[in-house]
Amino acid sequence: MKTYRLLNFIFVLFFILFLQSCKDNTTEPVQTDTEKPTVAILYPATGSELKVDTIYTIIADANDNKSISKIEFYIDGLIVDTIETAPYSFKWNTHGKGGDHTIMAKAFDGSGNIGQSIVITIKVNNSPITPSNPIPANAAIGISTSQTLSWNCTDPDGDALIYDVFFGTSNPPTIQIAKGQSVATLLCTGLSTGTVYYWKVVTKDSKGATTSGTVWSFTTSFLHTGLITVTGGTFTAGSTPVTISSFKIDKYEVTYELWTEVRAWALTHGYTDMANGLNGFDPSGTNNPVSGVSWFDVVKWCNARSELEGLTPVYYTGSTQDTVYRQGKLNINVDAVQWNVNGFRLPTECEWEFAARGGNYTHGYYYSGSNTLNNVAWFSENSGDSTHTVGTKSANELGIYDMSGNAIEWCWDWLGDAYPTGGTLDPKGPITMQYHRVMRGGAFNEHFFDSGSFTVNGRGGDIPDDGDFGVYGYGFRCVQK
Repeated sequence: MKTYRLLNFIFVLFFILFLQSCKDNTTEPVQTDTEKPTVAILYPATGSELKVDTIYTIIADANDNKSISKIEFYIDGLIVDTIETAPYSFKWNTHGKGGDHTIMAKAFDGSGNIGQSIVITIKVNNSPITPSNPIPANAAIGISTSQTLSWNCTDPDGDALIYDVFFGTSNPPTIQIAKGQSVATLLCTGLSTGTVYYWKVVTKDSKGATTSGTVWSFTTSFLHTGLITVTGGTFTAGSTPVTISSFKIDKYEVTYELWTEVRAWALTHGYTDMANGLNGFDPSGTNNPVSGVSWFDVVKWCNARSELEGLTPVYYTGSTQDTVYRQGKLNINVDAVQWNVNGFRLPTECEWEFAARGGNYTHGYYYSGSNTLNNVAWFSENSGDSTHTVGTKSANELGIYDMSGNAIEWCWDWLGDAYPTGGTLDPKGPITMQYHRVMRGGAFNEHFFDSGSFTVNGRGGDIPDDGDFGVYGYGFRCVQK
């Protein structure tokens, strides 16, 4: 009986051990994670138009059955940032990134699964092109004191543009003289003569993108108030009735400042031998008439002034009139002159006299504007043997100054024994070469007892070279058709 029980116990124990052995040798199946995470771009939305020069937050969202290990952001196919923890976002600066772009994100989980968002497309608004082609041209000189500013500007996206304009005498300019205007022009009036002005245009498109232009500058002319119109008429020169067609004449004698302004331009535009000129003679005040210039210098300077202001030059090297007179000392005659173009030239002596008399408004004065020399002229007894600021004595009937005294003035004509010659309608002096060119008006260093020089019909002359040789009182003024 005991033996049976022992055997039964051994059998049960063996069976239990067998079952345990079978359980220990059985491997449970491994569960593999193959589910890809999902990821989406939340901002910006596809088709969005963003502003240039702005920082935007690009935002994505991601989900997974387990956990997200990181998100990669791509712009235009290139990875730009990696974020390992939520929130999944990064900053993107659109500076310099105008145009079309794509944005996409990839999400990674701990099992190495990768999910990809859809590719969204956006547009970054381009800034306007930098303003260009200023008028007046940058660093231009001799600009009118009433000037229309203009410029060119376009937008790459075709957006409408508006402009802010800054203007002033400081560099950079700080005074805003226009805001939000839609046209690329602006009239500036009341400018000072002989002054450097700076200006800048800031342009904005309809999306708010802004482009600031470079600072431009120009210098206004030293010419005070331009030209006086002399309406045509008739006067008696000697004993001959002379008819003069209408023309315009400088209100003031050409100043040293204006001479220098035009000469500086001329020396970079084919005029290689124009004299420096002198700032008057022992000048009193500013804006003295230029002096110490020869007839040749003056004629070339008139051409340079014409070209600088976009007008047709008057004087040419010969009768074919195909080469503008810019260099050398040429004793040109009437057939080398285009008399009816719009450029500047010297007055004929009859034009000069008609203007000095007051034209059709003449009161018949002995001097230009008065019978009293001291009222209208600087001469030796009142000038201190110095030239003076133009326009400080009284004007004549037409509002023209210093046609008596200050600087004696070159005219076009050869000095003949008698005048006028060449007919009584717009005579132009002798048609054959003489020794002297005409000078009119008298000079600051001539005496009162020589007052015949200061009269409206007083005539003088010198060789065309003089003025270069230290003759300080030689100046001029221009006329224009």
